[in-house]
Amino acid sequence: MIKTIFFSTSDRMVPLLEEINKITDIQLCITKKDVEVGRHQNIKENPVKQWCIENKREYIQIDNLKGKDLITVLEKVKEVNPDLGIVVDFNFIVPNEILETFGNKLVNIHYSLLPRYRGASPIQFSILNGDKETGITYQLVHKEMDKGNILMQERYALVGNEASGDLFEQLLNLNIISMDKFVNQWTKGMLKEIVQNEGDATYTYSTIQPKKTIIFKEDAYTELKESPEVIERKIRAFYPRPILWTHMKHLTRFKGLNLKDISKENLTVKIFEGKMINNNLEIQTLQVEGKNKMSWKEFLNGYTK
Repeated sequence: MIKTIFFSTSDRMVPLLEEINKITDIQLCITKKDVEVGRHQNIKENPVKQWCIENKREYIQIDNLKGKDLITVLEKVKEVNPDLGIVVDFNFIVPNEILETFGNKLVNIHYSLLPRYRGASPIQFSILNGDKETGITYQLVHKEMDKGNILMQERYALVGNEASGDLFEQLLNLNIISMDKFVNQWTKGMLKEIVQNEGDATYTYSTIQPKKTIIFKEDAYTELKESPEVIERKIRAFYPRPILWTHMKHLTRFKGLNLKDISKENLTVKIFEGKMINNNLEIQTLQVEGKNKMSWKEFLNGYTK
């Protein structure tokens, strides 16, 4: 069985880690440090670390891949001498020292059909752009973001009602199902490297911080001036985080409503769910600043004339 090192900082990747361990021998996991959460700064243990402890696998927790952390990881990688490295949902840039140590044995799994949607938010962008299809890409890790040669792709048809959280789960399941196929074909040398067409490359750049590819809370703000179709896609793309939000005055203007109390027009409103019905956007669940989630009917009764 081939020796594998797993790189992931995601709390959601344990099911994939378990699958990889069934078909390879996981020797080491590289993941992030435990974090402090909540008012009382309680320690939230990293699920990848917890899996390693339960399954008696070595792990290294890092703040980044620089300095002492990089030296520690490099020394351990050389000691393990792995046959394969898997990188998925990993928040740190993989430096040249690690790329050179692995050679062509370090594979990234990206949740889009590259070269479309390079960056940290491919799932959200596939929804925002109303795509009919997405998928996952197995590719060699490259020093530039998601630019490595493609080894294998699995396609996934979109229905058009997926929220980003649900679509992540669907693509994760596709990843789990296709993992055995990838490892089998990779170990037999059956996969040919395909160079990405740079002319087709797109990136998931933030609108407010255009050098970064993650989605910030401010990216999810809207004055509801877009078409109903675009707003509906934004609702789904930004759920379960960071959640589409606006101000009360924009929401009531969009729907042609009059507020009972004009002093509340600058309250923020989060929009959780909405559906297109007869070419109109019907908002279903929302939350006014300082209040609990409510239905659209409850909102109308509480805030409008």
